[in-house]
Amino acid sequence: MKNILLDISVFIIYPLIAFFVSSSLTALCIRLLPKLGYIDNPGGRHIHKRAVPRGGGIAIALAMLVTLFAFALTRNGTPGIELLKKGLLPAAILLITGLIDDRIELKSIVKLLAQIVVGVLIWYGFDRPMTVYSFVVPKYVSLVITVLWVITVINAFNLIDGLDGLATGLAVISGSCLAIWFLFRGNIQALFMLIFVGACLGFLRYNFAPAKIFLGDTGSMF
Repeated sequence: MKNILLDISVFIIYPLIAFFVSSSLTALCIRLLPKLGYIDNPGGRHIHKRAVPRGGGIAIALAMLVTLFAFALTRNGTPGIELLKKGLLPAAILLITGLIDDRIELKSIVKLLAQIVVGVLIWYGFDRPMTVYSFVVPKYVSLVITVLWVITVINAFNLIDGLDGLATGLAVISGSCLAIWFLFRGNIQALFMLIFVGACLGFLRYNFAPAKIFLGDTGSMF
């Protein structure tokens, strides 16, 4: 029974760590990002009336990284650590691309190429047979499906990031649903998703209207 309680506590403690780290980093980003040129000025298609820091998604990403690193240090033998390692490079590429875009506005083709690379890395790193209606599809077909799926999901969140709290709020909802699904399947990814939700909630308190900080492409793509 003690081991069961310990496992349950993991699903509470680490998401809380992610929440508090994200909240602290977001507060820091609100002061620091404008000094680095990460600012979203009003005008044009923007509906906000004052300059708002953007690129705040870095707080979510770093909060997740810190929390997952703490988890990896304390639970090195846990299934899923290898899964975590394979996901670091694709996540880093998205994060770096978003940070550059929020600062100098990259061309769409550059961002698309980065997303394609991420899709290929995900397919390669998590390579397993893909089935469609119980039919195992060839590897090249699974590659195309994976890349298209990754591009679609990334840009879906990127496009809805137009209203205060919208993209982050939907990320919390979808992350929570995935966490419940993984819990029922006994999959360690449930913890990863709960950590993600905790990090998003820590940012969301500053992203509600009127937003004090925006995700930027740094956050919406990540």
